[in-house]
Amino acid sequence: MTIAIYSRKSKFTGKGESIANQIELCKQEARQYLSKKSITEADAKILLYEDEGFSGKNTARPEFQRMMAAIRAKEIDCVICYKLDRISRNVGDFARTYEDFEKNKVDFLCVNEKYDTTTPAGRAMMGMVSVFAQLERETTAERIRDNKQNETANAVVRGTGNAGERPFLQQSPSNPVKSYRNVLYSLRAGIELNHHRLEAGGFGFAVKAA
Repeated sequence: MTIAIYSRKSKFTGKGESIANQIELCKQEARQYLSKKSITEADAKILLYEDEGFSGKNTARPEFQRMMAAIRAKEIDCVICYKLDRISRNVGDFARTYEDFEKNKVDFLCVNEKYDTTTPAGRAMMGMVSVFAQLERETTAERIRDNKQNETANAVVRGTGNAGERPFLQQSPSNPVKSYRNVLYSLRAGIELNHHRLEAGGFGFAVKAA
């Protein structure tokens, strides 16, 4: 009996769900698993696969890939991790990984989420949790993008611009009327330029008749 313990953390830290803490909790789960199967610890081998400093947004992780290669080579009987999102936060990647587990008859256990992977209900619940893990990742990414856009917009309003450049909508504290007038002139110039381009034959591309 060979058990693989997989641990992952995006940042190097010894706090919270650290690699060391994940491994210790997984070892406790492994002992319970062996006890249920009436297998002594002396007859079992535990392999550690640790990916620290790697995100769960994809499976491009060295230790994870090494573990999957061992699974496909029929060298592992059970995989234990602390949480489902340690395997992957992407529902597609998780689904493919779990298919490999089933194809190679590998049991899959989570310390934090207690699911029986031998039942249809257990497999369905695992799929649902993985969906929410991906939702959390996409929501976080969207929030980061929104914050960056807000920072850029605020920089334009403040007049700081991007990388030291003077933004188009920069206001002049000493003469705000002149600043807005420059904006209006620029807009009118742009409209007139586009009008002339259209009269001259467009913007460099042709429209074919149907």
